[in-house]
Amino acid sequence: MHKTILAIAFINVAFLTSQAFSANLTVNIDNITSNQGHIECALFDENHAKAFPTKPKQAILTQRQIVSQKNLICQFDGLNAGTYALSVYHDVNDSGDIDTNFIGIPNEPMGATNNPKGFFGPPSFSDAAIKLDKNQIVTVTLTD
Repeated sequence: MHKTILAIAFINVAFLTSQAFSANLTVNIDNITSNQGHIECALFDENHAKAFPTKPKQAILTQRQIVSQKNLICQFDGLNAGTYALSVYHDVNDSGDIDTNFIGIPNEPMGATNNPKGFFGPPSFSDAAIKLDKNQIVTVTLTD
């Protein structure tokens, strides 16, 4: 009987521990200036930091939404506790990629968690990084 009680207690602790490290990230996206195209949210963890922010296809999770209003929400549920950065771009022409000019500067509105300003290039993962250990709501403001 003691083994059964210990086994049940272990299962309960394991379940509660796994639940304690699960969090939801809600991302409010504002400053959408056009009703055309799609918004793409790309979530990166530390293992994918080198791809941030310009390679959304290498993100751990992505969401693509039709633009229907000036503010949208991307929701990521059940994330493990950790450090993440999110990039958002407005694919105005629905090309499926971040369009850039001849020197690589994006032609489409972009943003990232913490709303960092990239100088001489895109913002770094560390500039946009957020620690996620509980449910969190952030706002990303798109800029041209």
